[in-house]
Amino acid sequence: AVVSTQSTGTGIDFTKRLPCGDLEKMRKSLIMFFTIRKLWQEVMNEEEGDLPLLNLSLQVSKGDILNLNNSDLIACSVVTDKDAEKRFLVIDTHQLILVEPDNAPGRLGHGVVQFVAPLQSVDARPDKDNNRTLVVSIEKSPASPVPITARFMFEDHIRCFAAKTRLKQGRESLQKLKGFKLCHILDIPGYHREETDHRDTIIGGPISELRLSQMADETRAPGSGGTGRRALDKLPLPEVV
Repeated sequence: AVVSTQSTGTGIDFTKRLPCGDLEKMRKSLIMFFTIRKLWQEVMNEEEGDLPLLNLSLQVSKGDILNLNNSDLIACSVVTDKDAEKRFLVIDTHQLILVEPDNAPGRLGHGVVQFVAPLQSVDARPDKDNNRTLVVSIEKSPASPVPITARFMFEDHIRCFAAKTRLKQGRESLQKLKGFKLCHILDIPGYHREETDHRDTIIGGPISELRLSQMADETRAPGSGGTGRRALDKLPLPEVV
C-alpha cells in the first residue's frame, strides 16, 4: 500500500503531483516498480512472497492488553482540541502505542491499548513555548483515517527529550529495516551482509524470540474468566531515562 502524503506548500496528495526532491523521486520510482511488479505477478499467476515489508500480524491493535509489570513507561498527558487524557507512551519497533491502565479485577499491572500509529507516519517536534511538551503530528494511515495533531505533555524536560529521541531512533531503525528488505527485493548486492549486522530492536532493548510468540493471538478459553481480547504478555517495553 502506498501512503498518500501531501506537499508542505500545496497540500496536494503525493500520488497526484510531480515528485519534489531526490527522496520523492525515489519514492515515485519505487511506486512504479511495484505497480509493474504486481501486474507481472498477476499475468504470470505468481504469489506475492515479499510484501508487505512489515509483518502486520505482529503489530499491536487498539483494545489489546499489555502486561506492564516490571516495565518502565513514559507517562504523559495527551492534549487535543477536544480534551486531555493521561496515557503511557510505548515506542515499539513499528508503532507508537498509548496505553491506559486496566482497572478490571485480576488485571493489576496490565494496560489496554487506546491508540496506535505507525512510526513512519509520526513526526514529533518540541514545543517552543514549553520544554516539557512535544507537538506530535500523525499522517493519515489505516490506523488513523484523518491526520492528527496532539501535544504530549511530560512531567519534566528530561522525559520529553527521551521520548523525542526514541521516536527519532525508532523511525530511523524502521526505515533502515525496510531499506534492507527493499534491497532484497531489488536484488542489490551486499544486502545479506548488511542485514546480518542489523537487529530488529525495540527502542531501549532487544526484542527476543519470546516476544514473537507472545505477540500472536492468545484468546482465553471460554469459562476461564478472560475478556476474550488478545493478551500480549511480557512485551518488552522501553526503559525511561
